Amino acid sequence: MKIEKLYYFESAARQKSFTKAASECLVAQPAISHSIKSLESELGFDVFVRDKKNVSLTPQGEVFYNDVVKILDKYDKAVEKARDFSNYINKKIIIGLYGFSAAIPMVPILKEFKQNFPEIELTFKRSHNTSCFESIYAGECDLIISYCCPDEFAYDDILFKALSEDKLVLAVPPESNLADKESISARDLANADRNIHVLDTYENYIKNFVTIPYEKLKTETDIELLHFSGFLNRDIIFTTQSEMDFFHKSDYIIKEFKNIDSKAIHGVFYKKNNLNPLVHVFINLLSKIYFYMHSHNPIFIIKIFHKKSHD
Repeated sequence: MKIEKLYYFESAARQKSFTKAASECLVAQPAISHSIKSLESELGFDVFVRDKKNVSLTPQGEVFYNDVVKILDKYDKAVEKARDFSNYINKKIIIGLYGFSAAIPMVPILKEFKQNFPEIELTFKRSHNTSCFESIYAGECDLIISYCCPDEFAYDDILFKALSEDKLVLAVPPESNLADKESISARDLANADRNIHVLDTYENYIKNFVTIPYEKLKTETDIELLHFSGFLNRDIIFTTQSEMDFFHKSDYIIKEFKNIDSKAIHGVFYKKNNLNPLVHVFINLLSKIYFYMHSHNPIFIIKIFHKKSHD
């Protein structure tokens, strides 16, 4: 069924006249009559009662008309969105990065996106934790690629779409008392013989399962600084597997946790009512690309994070 038939039907039903419908739709009156007959043939019932002066809807036609109005409204809005998108096609998406390494697992996905949409400029902006999320509210960033631990980064009207998972690990120097442990328990971590460097993203997460003396827990706001400071002081680093793969070709030993749900999620944060249609296209394509690249373990999680108060 062609959409024009529905437009002709809606106009004729609203104006109770094939002639007026033809004038409104800029076609000849016989075209309206032919289209309505064809529509009735497809439907298997009459939609109009015809007389010499005007037309009126049959009972079936009334039911059909009410739904057609809704369908055409949705169709018109869909077309409008598509046309709006064409107006943005030569514009850019501003992507905030909470540390460069947060984007490491996204590199193949971003590359694939650029290959499919070379006309869309992806601009990257470096920021830190809270200020990075504030930039979404201020419109300085369209979205942010970052890690997410459970219940972290909670803001009103910000959606998070997960794309991949990463393992949270401990990086320990060989001289640490944890170096010979096969895996690390909460008690082991509490009795560590040196400082533990943790990104502020994970500070609350780590405090949920272990009590570490205040003076031993070194919180950093920058991923690169976290690794530099921890490695330089030969301390323990609470990090992710992908970060260690990126930053360290050293003697540090990777240790997994024992009996602790230790995973970070890579994904994108974005404002729920972002008006740039490219943002939603970009995020949806990221999901599809990730699905095809990791079809053995697809992750499609959308969470709405609620912040108790946003000043």
